Amino acid sequence: MTLRFIFEGYKNRAQRIATHVVFWIFYVSLYSLLVSIPAEITFMELFRRSLYFVWVDILVTYFLIYLLLPNFLLRRKYVWFVLSFIGLSFLTMILNRLINYYFYIPKYFPEWADKINFWRFDYFVSIVSSLAVAIFAAAIKLLKIWIQERNQKSFLQLQNLQSEMALLKSQINPHFIFNTLNNIDTLISLNPSKASESVLKLSEIMRYVLYEATADYVPMQKEIDYLSNYISLHELKFGPEFIRFNNEMKNTNEIVAPMLFIPLVENAIKHGDKRVSSPGITIHLFEKEDIVCFVVRNHVSQHETNKDASGGIGMVNLKRRLELLYPQRHSFTTEIENGIFTAKICLL
Repeated sequence: MTLRFIFEGYKNRAQRIATHVVFWIFYVSLYSLLVSIPAEITFMELFRRSLYFVWVDILVTYFLIYLLLPNFLLRRKYVWFVLSFIGLSFLTMILNRLINYYFYIPKYFPEWADKINFWRFDYFVSIVSSLAVAIFAAAIKLLKIWIQERNQKSFLQLQNLQSEMALLKSQINPHFIFNTLNNIDTLISLNPSKASESVLKLSEIMRYVLYEATADYVPMQKEIDYLSNYISLHELKFGPEFIRFNNEMKNTNEIVAPMLFIPLVENAIKHGDKRVSSPGITIHLFEKEDIVCFVVRNHVSQHETNKDASGGIGMVNLKRRLELLYPQRHSFTTEIENGIFTAKICLL
């Protein structure tokens, strides 16, 4: 086994179990070897005697690394962790004493069995003997988590560097820009003030995409402004009522990954049925119990339903971004029902 194998994970369940079994055999063997030298007891004899207590060590170790660490320490519930650790220490002491008093001493020192008081023993030794290996295993577990998080962060940084230009190109859709400029050109003579307003919104979109969206996270308000400007410019083509944006966000200072929601809007515009009455596309942004949800609904024609209304590479990239930026803290669902395609993102 290499350090990389130990710290980066296992290929399957059997490999995990085998590694743990080898660890405990090695632990008992090392303990028996070190203690047998000065104690004048054979290695195998001490190995057999150690098996009486190793079950407590195993129980305490797994209780610490699989219950206390993830549920308290890693969630920064330090008070609960300390209290639980104290309770675990007391339980360790009692279990070791029970085994020692009722099984080990009667087996190997029967002459002492009737002379020993249950509550008179070395409390410190009873605790340390089991907690030492548990703390060592916990240290390995924490180191493994740290290495995994560091590797994940490095992978994210590399992904961001590699996909930054592709992301910008996919979001600054040339077709959208050219159509917007053509619409603005038409508005110049018909409605100069509206044309000027549209130019300003287009410039705000370009500024956000080129400069502000390069950050890992942005305030929710900036993302909302970007969505509003994007929708407003599409209204030049579809009319003011075709796309309905319902924003119910109260905490607009909350941060979010930039341009996370726009693929759903682009997908609705691309695949949505333009022949239906307004609103053809409804967009709903809201928060409930600290969960932010973004829902886009659009009508789809029978042709789109039979083909695929779930989008192409843009939606695939969106799923990947969610997995990287919000691991186990998001949900992304799509469905088609009664000719309406619904896409929903929720961030926990």
